[in-house]
Amino acid sequence: MVAALAIVLLVLMLTMNAIAIVIRNRYQ
Repeated sequence: MVAALAIVLLVLMLTMNAIAIVIRNRYQ
């Protein structure tokens, strides 16, 4: 249960990081 929650949080962080990179590249 805790491992699944940790995996979900890790994927969410990676997704938000990727979105931030895309937005940063789009506005440059």
